[in-house]
Amino acid sequence: MRATAGTAGFTSYIGNLTSSQAFTSVTPFSLESSDILDTSNPLLIDFNLQMSSPWQDGFDFRFPAGSNVCVDIPGDTVLVGASKFSVTPPFNLQNFGVCN
Repeated sequence: MRATAGTAGFTSYIGNLTSSQAFTSVTPFSLESSDILDTSNPLLIDFNLQMSSPWQDGFDFRFPAGSNVCVDIPGDTVLVGASKFSVTPPFNLQNFGVCN
Protein backbone atom coordinates (compact mmCIF):
# COMPACT_ATOMS: atom_id res chain seq x y z
CA MET A 1 0.00 0.00 0.00
CA ARG A 2 1.32 3.42 -0.97
CA ALA A 3 -0.20 6.81 -0.21
CA THR A 4 0.79 10.10 -1.80
CA ALA A 5 -0.03 13.71 -1.10
CA GLY A 6 -0.36 14.38 -4.83
CA THR A 7 -0.75 18.07 -5.50
CA ALA A 8 -2.68 18.68 -2.25
CA GLY A 9 0.43 19.78 -0.35
CA PHE A 10 -0.31 17.91 2.90
CA THR A 11 -2.53 14.85 3.20
CA SER A 12 -3.43 12.36 5.92
CA TYR A 13 -4.74 8.85 5.23
CA ILE A 14 -6.41 7.09 8.15
CA GLY A 15 -7.76 3.58 7.89
CA ASN A 16 -7.29 -0.10 8.46
CA LEU A 17 -7.02 -3.51 6.90
CA THR A 18 -8.66 -6.49 8.57
CA SER A 19 -8.00 -10.12 7.73
CA SER A 20 -9.78 -13.38 8.53
CA GLN A 21 -6.33 -14.90 9.18
CA ALA A 22 -3.25 -13.32 10.73
CA PHE A 23 -1.11 -11.16 8.45
CA THR A 24 2.17 -12.99 7.86
CA SER A 25 4.26 -9.82 7.52
CA VAL A 26 3.94 -6.05 7.62
CA THR A 27 6.90 -3.88 6.55
CA PRO A 28 6.88 -0.06 6.81
CA PHE A 29 7.81 2.00 3.73
CA SER A 30 9.14 5.55 4.11
CA LEU A 31 7.38 6.23 7.42
CA GLU A 32 8.28 9.18 9.64
CA SER A 33 7.75 9.72 13.37
CA SER A 34 4.40 11.44 12.68
CA ASP A 35 3.02 8.31 10.95
CA ILE A 36 1.22 5.56 12.88
CA LEU A 37 1.33 1.91 11.86
CA ASP A 38 -0.22 -0.33 14.53
CA THR A 39 0.14 -4.07 14.01
CA SER A 40 -0.37 -5.16 17.63
CA ASN A 41 -3.43 -7.22 16.61
CA PRO A 42 -2.34 -9.91 14.07
CA LEU A 43 -5.71 -9.63 12.25
CA LEU A 44 -5.63 -5.82 11.95
CA ILE A 45 -3.39 -3.13 10.50
CA ASP A 46 -4.36 0.37 11.70
CA PHE A 47 -2.65 3.31 10.05
CA ASN A 48 -2.49 7.09 10.01
CA LEU A 49 -0.11 8.23 7.27
CA GLN A 50 0.71 11.91 6.99
CA MET A 51 2.74 13.32 4.13
CA SER A 52 3.56 16.36 2.09
CA SER A 53 3.79 16.56 -1.68
CA PRO A 54 5.59 14.87 -3.49
CA TRP A 55 6.38 12.24 -0.85
CA GLN A 56 4.98 8.76 -0.47
CA ASP A 57 4.34 6.70 2.70
CA GLY A 58 3.01 3.21 3.11
CA PHE A 59 3.65 -0.40 4.01
CA ASP A 60 3.93 -3.81 2.43
CA PHE A 61 1.90 -6.69 3.82
CA ARG A 62 1.33 -10.38 3.23
CA PHE A 63 -1.49 -12.68 4.28
CA PRO A 64 -2.25 -16.40 3.92
CA ALA A 65 -3.95 -17.64 0.76
CA GLY A 66 -7.70 -17.85 1.23
CA SER A 67 -7.87 -14.96 3.71
CA ASN A 68 -10.60 -12.36 3.42
CA VAL A 69 -8.92 -8.97 3.65
CA CYS A 70 -11.02 -5.83 3.97
CA VAL A 71 -9.55 -2.40 3.19
CA ASP A 72 -11.22 0.63 4.78
CA ILE A 73 -10.01 4.18 4.26
CA PRO A 74 -13.08 6.27 5.10
CA GLY A 75 -13.81 9.18 2.80
CA ASP A 76 -11.17 8.32 0.21
CA THR A 77 -11.30 6.70 -3.20
CA VAL A 78 -8.55 4.12 -3.64
CA LEU A 79 -6.65 3.60 -6.88
CA VAL A 80 -5.67 -0.05 -7.38
CA GLY A 81 -3.04 -1.71 -9.55
CA ALA A 82 -0.91 -0.50 -12.42
CA SER A 83 -3.99 0.76 -14.28
CA LYS A 84 -5.07 2.67 -11.13
CA PHE A 85 -8.75 1.81 -11.33
CA SER A 86 -10.98 3.43 -8.72
CA VAL A 87 -12.48 1.47 -5.79
CA THR A 88 -14.64 2.89 -3.00
CA PRO A 89 -13.81 1.55 0.51
CA PRO A 90 -14.54 -0.57 2.33
CA PHE A 91 -13.75 -3.30 -0.18
CA ASN A 92 -12.56 -6.91 -0.25
CA LEU A 93 -8.97 -7.01 -1.49
CA GLN A 94 -9.45 -10.30 -3.39
CA ASN A 95 -12.36 -9.24 -5.61
CA PHE A 96 -12.82 -5.49 -4.88
CA GLY A 97 -16.41 -6.22 -3.88
CA VAL A 98 -18.20 -5.75 -0.57
CA CYS A 99 -16.38 -6.87 2.59
CA ASN A 100 -17.91 -9.89 4.29
